[in-house]
Amino acid sequence: MLAFLEPDSRDYDAGQARGQAQGIVIAPEPVNTYKAEIEEFSQAIIDDRQPLISGELGLRSQKVLAACYESARSGKVVKVS
Repeated sequence: MLAFLEPDSRDYDAGQARGQAQGIVIAPEPVNTYKAEIEEFSQAIIDDRQPLISGELGLRSQKVLAACYESARSGKVVKVS
C-alpha cells in the first residue's frame, strides 16, 4: 500500500494530481484479526479489566455496517441512530 501525503492541509479532493511524488510504503505485519480479538477479550477477563474496545463501540460499528448494507441495497441514505 502507498500513501501520498500532501504538505498542506487542503480538503480532500478525489481528482487530486499525484504527479511524480513518491508514496510512503505502508506494509503492516499481517494479523489474524479474529484471533487477536479473542485474545484481547480473553486477556481482559484474565486481567479483570475493560477490553480495549468497549461493547458500546462494537455495537456502534455494527449499526454503521448494517446501515451501509441497507444503503447499498436500497440506494438510499440510511441514518445511524
